[in-house]
Amino acid sequence: MTEIEGALPLVLAQGAAENTHTLLDFADPEFDRIVASVRLITAVEGDDQITVGTLKIPEVGVFPLVCEGP
Repeated sequence: MTEIEGALPLVLAQGAAENTHTLLDFADPEFDRIVASVRLITAVEGDDQITVGTLKIPEVGVFPLVCEGP
């Protein structure tokens, strides 16, 4: 693992995937608090696939996510 000065180590606190929804919460290494949450939904039509969602970082903000391709 490469460490970067000032970076916060993360661990996967919980995750779930059901049908078209994926939910991920990342915590600090001691599991004291959630430091980032990702919420995704995927749509597929024929050969087309797109995943959209949000990245929430408490006390920082909420950011849109868009992923295209397989």
